[in-house]
Amino acid sequence: MSDTVTIRVKDREYECSREGTLLELAKKVQGDYAADIVLAEYNNKLTELFKPTNKDGEIVFLTTADKTGRRAYRRSMVMLMQ
Repeated sequence: MSDTVTIRVKDREYECSREGTLLELAKKVQGDYAADIVLAEYNNKLTELFKPTNKDGEIVFLTTADKTGRRAYRRSMVMLMQ
């Protein structure tokens, strides 16, 4: 088994470590987004950024400019304030 996986973001492919996280990849591509990346859709499944990049696939990053991203960010802030 290979130590890396291939992940497609928009129209580019990235080689990532199986021990890496979605957050590490998000930091690499953040410059392509106008707003902060807060969530990911990894192989069509909504996923937090701390999850590992352990299989090949496609990622759509969600930002605070997206409705779903704003809602997730807001819920996180409310939980933090409680």
